[in-house]
Amino acid sequence: MKNIGESFSGLSGKKSSDFGHGEAKYITYLNILNNPIIDTKLTDKIEIDNKQHLVKKGDIFFTISSETPQEVGLSSVLDTNLNECYLNSFSFGYRLKEISMFDNLFNSYNFRSPNFRRKMYILAQGISRYNISKKAVLNETICFPKISEQKQIGKLIKLMNSLLSLQQRKLELENKLKKQIAFYLYSFTLTPNFKHIEVKNKKLGDIVDISNGIMGDSQKKSGNFKLTRIETISNGKIDLSRTGYIDQVSDEKKFLEVGDILYSNINSLTHIGKMLLLKKSIYHLYMALIYLDFT
Repeated sequence: MKNIGESFSGLSGKKSSDFGHGEAKYITYLNILNNPIIDTKLTDKIEIDNKQHLVKKGDIFFTISSETPQEVGLSSVLDTNLNECYLNSFSFGYRLKEISMFDNLFNSYNFRSPNFRRKMYILAQGISRYNISKKAVLNETICFPKISEQKQIGKLIKLMNSLLSLQQRKLELENKLKKQIAFYLYSFTLTPNFKHIEVKNKKLGDIVDISNGIMGDSQKKSGNFKLTRIETISNGKIDLSRTGYIDQVSDEKKFLEVGDILYSNINSLTHIGKMLLLKKSIYHLYMALIYLDFT
């Protein structure tokens, strides 16, 4: 990195009273920490000081101190020109010599890539607070393709991030809607839109038939009837390749049917309370003793 760019320091010689007012701005530590590309709306005010380094478009900023090593050496790229703007004192800047050889969008991802982040993690030094050396960072290597490929890669990653953000937002809204519906349906004080719904509290035993599982060797590889147990449930489905077998069944009511709910009432703490709704008919499938059958 020292062969293709140069470093510069953030604000120095400042007191707490110097911040929060003035005609100049500075890029905050949190702005770098939280954004691969600097959010120009999140700069803070400071007085103009000609002794400080001014930032410019294309500069890359790195955090140099944090309470955790994961936050040391995190980068952010300035993708626009800012007048009279400096860098906070807990970060340092890196300016590429041939800016035309690099794409800012690509750099914002490249310097946060898992490969580069592992290098920064190793360089973090400290116990209660971690710091990183500018000199050590400049001795690291960074890979980059030609500028035309950088632009294509940057656009692709931006598109993927946008799609992921939209999906995450959709999931959040769906979860919020689900909680609201559940609240209105099961609340004692229903809203006017749900006046036609009658809500009653009942014990589970009053509305379902409960039966215990059957005794049998769930590890047996052959027999007339299939036998399932908690370990055969994976991702909400029964793994038929892991079911055991049993030769005879004295109680035909133990046969599992579509709509039955299997509930684990013993076994290890990781399995207790595990449930499964049987949605598909499985011929001659019975439940082992560790299950309760709600029909």
